Amino acid sequence: MEFHLSDEKIPLTFSTSITEHVSDANETIIRAYDGIQRLRHEKKTDEYRVNLETQKIVEKAFERNLVFPEFQEIFRSTLLSSFPRKFEVLARIVHPDTHETLYPWYFLWAVESLWLQRRLTREMITRGAAAVSGTFHELSFNITQQDLIDETFVEFIKGVCFRFSLHPDQFIFEILERIRNITHPQAVQTLKQLREFGNKIAVDDFWTGESGIHRLTGKGFHYLKVAGEYVKWIDWDDDESDAKRTFLEIAIYGARKNHMEVIAEWVETKDELNVLKGLWVDYFQGFYLARPKPFISDDIWSNEQK
Repeated sequence: MEFHLSDEKIPLTFSTSITEHVSDANETIIRAYDGIQRLRHEKKTDEYRVNLETQKIVEKAFERNLVFPEFQEIFRSTLLSSFPRKFEVLARIVHPDTHETLYPWYFLWAVESLWLQRRLTREMITRGAAAVSGTFHELSFNITQQDLIDETFVEFIKGVCFRFSLHPDQFIFEILERIRNITHPQAVQTLKQLREFGNKIAVDDFWTGESGIHRLTGKGFHYLKVAGEYVKWIDWDDDESDAKRTFLEIAIYGARKNHMEVIAEWVETKDELNVLKGLWVDYFQGFYLARPKPFISDDIWSNEQK
């Protein structure tokens, strides 16, 4: 829900908790009251103002249709220019006043607080599909908990495939590390229906957040995406990099046992790429190979091939 203060629209989220036993209810209430009073006296005005301004920018961008995708190519290990080409679709927003490009680290929390995740996902899928209509290119999209528990999501995907004449296996859906409950009955049903339709499913940012080893078993996923922090500096000769290589070997073994292919993100140097090749990673993604672009070009040459 939301309320208005002067000319500011402020979204509110309420949560409640229940406890079976409280040893001293009066003391608990007094502590809670003291905590609220301390918060009131903290100087948070500037922070709140910035947050509200960011939310207004995001709302205005959606109202003016200033949300757009960028495409970052994902390259196969055995032949970097192989077909069909794969791209991750990344959300961007144009600032409605300055016209600069805004990135998810800036606006994603505001999208979530304004309950615009579902709209953002569908915008990226629709615009991405339009960009590859008439091709065999594959697109990888991030989906959220809200998408997984949306009973209309699968029908929406079917409609997009039909509208742009795309085969279902051209869509890959990445289960974000922030998704806590993929065992929710509707989430399970959604994933099942997506697989039955022919879409592919990926585990995103493996070994971060909720994306642990438990996601490798019994879910019928097709890809495992290794989190960037396990790729960065993996070529260094120190204990931390050695541990990263060991973790990655374990992840690859688990993926193979579950008939999944492995994608490494954040590949930024040739040395990192060579180490990953030596570990038999299937696909690579990162600035060393290709930066995100607001369009899909016919140029299939990566830095590795130049």
